[in-house]
Amino acid sequence: MNLPVLQYLFAGLLLLHALIHFMGFVRTMKNDNSSGPVRRVPGGQGWLWLLTSLLLVLTMILVLQYSNHWLFAAMISLLLSQLLIVLNWRDAKWGTLVNVIILVAVLFVIAAVYLGSQAEKKDRTRIAATNSVQKNL
Repeated sequence: MNLPVLQYLFAGLLLLHALIHFMGFVRTMKNDNSSGPVRRVPGGQGWLWLLTSLLLVLTMILVLQYSNHWLFAAMISLLLSQLLIVLNWRDAKWGTLVNVIILVAVLFVIAAVYLGSQAEKKDRTRIAATNSVQKNL
């Protein structure tokens, strides 16, 4: 698979995860007291579900715009998402799997940026050394 295909798949995963978080927000805003298989979420958490959903959408947009700032948005949304999952573990535990996939992508990009900068430093050092040797000849 080439990079744009992976980028669109990753953006789709972020959007799906954002929609699930938005469902958590909607669930807190419902006024019915139906006792279904899913427990009600405390109302104060609802705004965190919405914020996390919006941050995930922002991350998706930044990914599609090739912005490096998506890493920061992803890390913040991952922290909030995992906090909400822990608080609602019985109903939301599978969200941890999606968070791990997003975290792996973040770590791969951070590693690539770090390794790229290290290679760039080595190249500059070699060029400087070559120029120094040529001047001395």
